[in-house]
Amino acid sequence: MDDLRKCQEEDKVVQEIKKNLRSKKNYFIENGILFRKQQPLTSVPFVPEGRIRADILKIYHDTPGNGAHFGRDKTTRKIQESYYWPTMITDIRNHLDSCLPCAQNNYRRQKLPGKLKPIQPP
Repeated sequence: MDDLRKCQEEDKVVQEIKKNLRSKKNYFIENGILFRKQQPLTSVPFVPEGRIRADILKIYHDTPGNGAHFGRDKTTRKIQESYYWPTMITDIRNHLDSCLPCAQNNYRRQKLPGKLKPIQPP
């Protein structure tokens, strides 16, 4: 958490949210860390842009201990239970799209395009 706190202190987006905290009803600070309220009973830390986000994506998708290489929905759900950042969905999709083991082992769900056939010009 100290690493997260330090990264939050250096992040411009986090500083802007902290500056306008009264108007941001979904955010609060606890022990110097910015949190976002997810549901009435849960809250998760705001993860600033950078290394920590990349580490989270690797841990939740690439690590065998976390059930490596789950699909987009399951990976998103698992990360959302513990963290928040504004571009989370896009970042997860980009990470999964660039995952070589997933690309090699997942079959295409869409029908491959057919062969082109020449047509007579009008």
